[in-house]
Amino acid sequence: MSTVAAELRIDPYEVEVEVVEQSVAARGRASTEALLITLSRVSGLASIPRTPEIVAALEAPARFYSQFAFADDGVSGQSILRITFESRLVLDLIDRAGLPVWWSRRPSVVAWIVLDNGEPRLLGAGAGHALTTLMSQRALFRGLPLEIPLLDLDDTLRVSETDVFSKTAEVLEAASTRYGADLVLTGRVKERFSIAHGSVFSGDWEVWVAGQPVAHSFSDLTAVEAANAGIDMVADHLFGTYAVLSRRLVDYDIAVAGLDGAQSYAALMDYLINLEFVAQVGVTSVTPRAIQLKVASRAAFEQFMMLLTHDGLLREDAFHRGPGLQFVWLEGQALN
Repeated sequence: MSTVAAELRIDPYEVEVEVVEQSVAARGRASTEALLITLSRVSGLASIPRTPEIVAALEAPARFYSQFAFADDGVSGQSILRITFESRLVLDLIDRAGLPVWWSRRPSVVAWIVLDNGEPRLLGAGAGHALTTLMSQRALFRGLPLEIPLLDLDDTLRVSETDVFSKTAEVLEAASTRYGADLVLTGRVKERFSIAHGSVFSGDWEVWVAGQPVAHSFSDLTAVEAANAGIDMVADHLFGTYAVLSRRLVDYDIAVAGLDGAQSYAALMDYLINLEFVAQVGVTSVTPRAIQLKVASRAAFEQFMMLLTHDGLLREDAFHRGPGLQFVWLEGQALN
């Protein structure tokens, strides 16, 4: 079996926006739109509240990005503007505006969809159907890594319309391993033509997260509404687990063992400083066995522990018997 597993990640600070022309005026308009997109990705909010801090930022978006470039999209010849925002400036804006932070290491999703518009069929990446195209666009907007199956010979030998319609977990999970995704989203969708509205869609979306089903049924929606319903269901549920709300900062005193010299120390500090849910990191003391740190975060204790160990680079020290929290730095381990 061939494999197409890849690093399904979205950089929330790199945004592409279509422009009608490559000019200073077009860049100004597009950069405002791009800032809203990166704020939505980083905060996890589909709609950004217009607080005074946000309004001021949208009036001068150039203050928040370090790079931009005009280019063609490589498909239709449409001009696009690529903008790279500075993560710390965006995070500082989000903090001042009182918005939550949904960290960038997010579970990735593969979507198996059966569409019935007279005869049930699986929708793949090459189908060119509006539903999968719109789902990909919405996932990119929300910062949710999404894979639509290729439906090549490997897929079609493993998955049938019946498997998706009956949500046969063992079949779908086995077929999804080649895509390297963390979650499996299923869609059972019927399409019918309405004189008043054109194509309308009814059905349901379902994803299993931590052994529990999350589902949403819908009826008579447009393609945009149906696609958004599936992506927003997943994104909003994950937001509830991974997003850190705007609370007061809490100082966590932790110890980290397993460091091996200055290079290892630098890697640990760089890792911690770049975690979106970490506001500040300071060294309080150093011993031959461990380094003592004070880490400021708005995350509550259980969420802080979950997020800090999520990547597998920091593991709670099971052999630690002293007071306080101690972790082991597993340098060189691959991120989940």
